Formats: sequence, C-alpha cells, structure tokens
Amino acid sequence: MLSPIPTMIARRHADAAGGTSSPCMETAIFITMGLIVSSFALPIVLSRADVIQPGACYLTLAGNVVVYLTIIGFFTIFDMDDSDYTMW
Repeated sequence: MLSPIPTMIARRHADAAGGTSSPCMETAIFITMGLIVSSFALPIVLSRADVIQPGACYLTLAGNVVVYLTIIGFFTIFDMDDSDYTMW
C-alpha cells in the first residue's frame, strides 16, 4: 500500500511545476521500484534462509501480484483523461 505514495506526491508536484520530467519524479520512481522489488525479493530471501516456509513465500508472492495488479488497474482507469470533460 505504500508503493504508489512517492509517485503520487511527485506527480502532484510535477503537475504544479509544469514539468514533464523532473529530479523529484525520477527519485519517486526509484523509491517506488525499490519498494516493489523488495516486496518480491524479501520473501524469497527469507524462504531460502529457512526463516519462513516455502508455502508462506508463495502465498506472499501471489498476494503481491494481486495487490500490484489492482493498483495498476486503479491508476490506469482513474488516470485517463476523458475527452468530453477536458474542454470545460
């Protein structure tokens, strides 16, 4: 749930500043990718070190896929600009 927050903040800041690519947005994307990669890598590392059972690792990875696909779907649907409403 924390992964899209840096990108949302940077997008709001970039929209206010009027720029398309800024160091703030690049940093936010880097932080977001770090959170996403670590959410997949940490269960695998813990499973390989026998800290958690492999079934728990698989369940966590499946949950990560569902959550991230839901977040991507949400931003894809609600971030589209409707052409009928943009001229108002």
